[in-house]
Parts: sequence; C-alpha cells; structure tokens
Amino acid sequence: MKAREQRVVQHRPETFAKRQEILKVAALMFGEKGTSNTTLQDIAGQVGMTHAGVLHYFGSKKGLLLEVLKYRDSQDVAGLEGKHMPGGLDTFRHLVKTAFENMKRPGIVQTYLILSSESVTEGNLGRNTSSLDINL
Repeated sequence: MKAREQRVVQHRPETFAKRQEILKVAALMFGEKGTSNTTLQDIAGQVGMTHAGVLHYFGSKKGLLLEVLKYRDSQDVAGLEGKHMPGGLDTFRHLVKTAFENMKRPGIVQTYLILSSESVTEGNLGRNTSSLDINL
C-alpha cells in the first residue's frame, strides 16, 4: 500500500478567512442539528454566499464534513502547548475535557461516527483521513 502524500495548500488570506468562517459555522450547525438536518444551503445562508460558493471551497458536503472534523481537531488542541496531544497524565485530562466538550456538540460526534464507519469501505472519501484517527 502506498503512503499517502500530503499536499500543503497555500490559500490567499481572504480565501483562508472565508474557509475558516464556513468551517466555524458548519461545525456549529452540524453540532446543533446534525449532518442530516443541516444543508449546504443552510450553511451558505449563514455565511452570506450561495450553495455553489460553499461547494467551490469544499467540493461536496462530505468534503466539508471531513474538513469540519479537521477543524474541530485543531480547535481541540489550539490551547495546548505545541498544538498537539499531550503525553502522560495530561493526555487523560485532555480526553476528559474533550468528552465534556463533545456532550455539547452531539452532531459533531455523530458526524465523526458516521464518517469513521463509512471509511472502512474502499474508495470512500474518508478512508485515508487522519482526522478520523483523532479525538472522538
């Protein structure tokens, strides 16, 4: 099996800011309403753009879901030294804190579970996504 190549994409500041805005809104909406009850049109309306505009940034709803999980993971470790999972006893503390945070965002947990279960099938978008290996 070939190692997955990671490509670093550099976005213009305006593009990065709009992507972050969409991810923040999508994370909140998926967290509150779940993935099935949140449409791309709902998200687009909240960020002042069209459904096609959101697709321009993420390609599909599933692509947006995967990026939302990566965004969630980065937010979960944003306040930690080195912005990554700590070691030792701090790992346990971080996981407990994350579990309490996840109680406030059941839609995101549902998204993670759906995508991780689908990722076992060959050719699935989430199959080689490291986000599915991080924090539930």
